[in-house]
Amino acid sequence: MKIRVMVFEDNLFLRSLISEFLSRRGHEVVSYSDPTECPILRDEPCLKACADVLLSDVYMPNMTGLQFIEHQRKKGCRIPHVALMSGVWTPKERDYAKKKIGCKIFDKPFRFEELGRWIDECENQINPNRVLVDEPVH
Repeated sequence: MKIRVMVFEDNLFLRSLISEFLSRRGHEVVSYSDPTECPILRDEPCLKACADVLLSDVYMPNMTGLQFIEHQRKKGCRIPHVALMSGVWTPKERDYAKKKIGCKIFDKPFRFEELGRWIDECENQINPNRVLVDEPVH
């Protein structure tokens, strides 16, 4: 099954590597260097999911990954699988991401096999008949 993954990473090299890795696995990848570039970052409520998986760096320009996910969740974001990645987690951030907003955590540098396993787990839980919003086209 082809799933849609949104990737938010300000490092061009890593964003390209992640996007290429996921694309080669047959997934649709929409990537951004900054969460404020996301076409779904608005104030109105989310009525449908715009992606199956969201993978975000924590430290990015204009808005952290934590702030972005909090904002999206407050307006009812329906992306079912969300992960955050960072090489410099504080214990407070890690705890908040895992326990308060329920994100999968990746420590940079991570192994792509680890990311692949998580994506496979997500894919196995996704209804193949789901309908996604068409907006996050890059």
